[in-house]
Amino acid sequence: MIENDKTYFEKGGDKALIELVATTHTGMTEDEFEASVNEFYKKAKYPGKNVPLKQVRYQPQLELLDFLRANGFKTYIVTGGTVEVVRGISEDFYGIPKNQVVGTSFKYKYDAAKNAVQREPVLNHFNDKEGKPVGIQLFIGKRPVFACGNEGGAGDVAMLKYSQGSKHPSFQLLVNHNDSIREYKYQEKDNASLNAAAANKWHVIDMKKDWKKVFSDN
Repeated sequence: MIENDKTYFEKGGDKALIELVATTHTGMTEDEFEASVNEFYKKAKYPGKNVPLKQVRYQPQLELLDFLRANGFKTYIVTGGTVEVVRGISEDFYGIPKNQVVGTSFKYKYDAAKNAVQREPVLNHFNDKEGKPVGIQLFIGKRPVFACGNEGGAGDVAMLKYSQGSKHPSFQLLVNHNDSIREYKYQEKDNASLNAAAANKWHVIDMKKDWKKVFSDN
């Protein structure tokens, strides 16, 4: 069973895993699911570091979000993760309200007897790679003028290109996760994100050299 599951996920990738999550949480109302997410994050610790998950937030990212909001920007999270999971922590972790989270979503149905919305075990939108510009259009309705992505899996290349197509001046930032001591080194074998950054003249953050501090103390 474990071997079969491993093969299934290796072939299906993140999409297969998300479909499993959708199936296991079918029938829960969104209020119930959000409550379970909050309960999980109260106790969860980051694998390998034995610290609360909330402590594993990038300090420079928190500073950047504060700077942008102080200067009139509206900040969003655009993630390949499930939107309900991220909404459950976005306000507390990043100061971003849950209606400003764009992520992978499932189809829903309205249960009149319970007067509640319930999730169905059907993927609605996979918000990764080319899906991210689509998600931005669906939930925000306009191109971001500032977009920050991560090197790893080439998941943010399409979003950064989409941002660069704005008719207004724009800024694209890519974080190169090359610090295996303070974080984890998970660079792409084909360097797709870094190559795209060089070709499109995006700004690249070298985590090892540019960040004095990686994780927040709080």
